[in-house]
Amino acid sequence: DRRGRAAALLQTSGAHLQRREFDRALAAVAEARELLSDLGDQRAEASCWHLAAQAHLARDQYGEALVAAESARAILRQTGDVARETGMLILAADICTYMLIEGARGLSAKSKAFLEGRGRAKVLRVAKEAAGLGRRLGEPALLALALHSLARAHATNKDFEAAFAATGEAMPLFRKVGDVRGEASAALLNANIHMASRRGDLAMVSTKEALQLYRRANDLNGEVEALDLLGRLASSG
Repeated sequence: DRRGRAAALLQTSGAHLQRREFDRALAAVAEARELLSDLGDQRAEASCWHLAAQAHLARDQYGEALVAAESARAILRQTGDVARETGMLILAADICTYMLIEGARGLSAKSKAFLEGRGRAKVLRVAKEAAGLGRRLGEPALLALALHSLARAHATNKDFEAAFAATGEAMPLFRKVGDVRGEASAALLNANIHMASRRGDLAMVSTKEALQLYRRANDLNGEVEALDLLGRLASSG
C-alpha cells in the first residue's frame, strides 16, 4: 500500500543520508513526500522536508536546506506540533547563520545576496520565534538550543551584549539537562564573541572552558575547534 511504500522510502532515505548518498536520499524522500501529501499525512510529510533539509545542509546547499526547513515548519505550524515547529525554527535560524557566514566569505553568490539583502534581519526574526516558542513550551533542552541559535543571530548582527545575554541564559539550561556538548558550544560562541569584541583575555578564558567541556563530552571535533581558537588567540598576543 502507499503508506507502507512511503514509510519504506523514508527509512531508505535516512539510510542513504547516513552513508552520505545525498542524491539517493533526496530522490527517495521526494517520492515519499509526494505519497504522504496525497494521503494527507502532514506530520510524516514534515519529516520528509526535515530529511531533505538535512541532506541539503550536509552538502552545504544552504538555500535549498532553508526552503526545506521552512516547508517543514509551515506544515508543523498547521498541525499544532509546537515542539517540532520549534526544532525547525532552530534549524532554519542555523541555516541562515551558515548562509551569512558563507556570504561574508564570498563563497556563494546566493549567500552573498542573502547577506546583502535581508539575511541578518531574517536570522534574528527566526531565532526570536524559536526562543519564543521554546519559552512557551517550558522545555529546557529545546529552549537552550533556541537561545543558542538566538545568540548566534545576535552575534551575526554584531549585537554582542544581546548575544552574551542569550548564551548566559542557555548555558545553565544545557547544564541542567546534562548537555555538555551544548554547554561547550555556548562557551566557544562566547569566546568568538569576545574575540570579535577585542577582549582577548576573556576570549582565552571562554575557549579554555569550552575545551574542557568538549573533552568531557568526548567531542573530538569540538576539541579541535577550541584548540584552533586557542592557537589563534595565543599568536595574536
